[in-house]
Amino acid sequence: LHPRNVGEIENPDGFGEIGNITCGDALRLTFKLDENKRVKDIRFKTFGCGAAIASASVLTEMCKGETIEEMKKITNKDIAAMVDTTDEWITTRTGIHQRRWVEPGVGSSDLGAAALKMALANRGVGADTLDAIVACTVTPDMMFPCTAALIQNKVGAKKAFGYDLNAGCSGFLFGLTTAASLVAGGGFKRVAVVG
Repeated sequence: LHPRNVGEIENPDGFGEIGNITCGDALRLTFKLDENKRVKDIRFKTFGCGAAIASASVLTEMCKGETIEEMKKITNKDIAAMVDTTDEWITTRTGIHQRRWVEPGVGSSDLGAAALKMALANRGVGADTLDAIVACTVTPDMMFPCTAALIQNKVGAKKAFGYDLNAGCSGFLFGLTTAASLVAGGGFKRVAVVG
């Protein structure tokens, strides 16, 4: 493992933090801008697994030479320039074309609630028909209450209970399996998986 851009810049022009060291991966980025407001140097510190270190290293390389606005959008083409993959490979397996950073103060529950509202609208069902919500995240808004409970409140799913499933990259698959088991067991009719 030979990650690039490890460390922290003293007196940075900006920084970013995500995650929570008490529950899993945490990342801190610091950067300096040049006279054209483009990233001239960027460093990271992370607490996490090898994949967290590798992805943070790739992220810092992708941000070099970008403006702050450009850094907020990461396309599959950007990723393909850094690792052995293609836009087509990523898109066919995930359906994802690009990713974006969120504004400060926006939490996992905000993103999850917005996604769940869209999913419910697409299916033509109300939040009041949900029996349970499984939130799959390793970046909760806080340790308590759980992210699923925050999502439940934000979407108005008054009859649903919820819990978080913290399993990193495989969390969403575990969430789908768990939800399917809850429904198959006969105790629940409609379970939302958010992750």
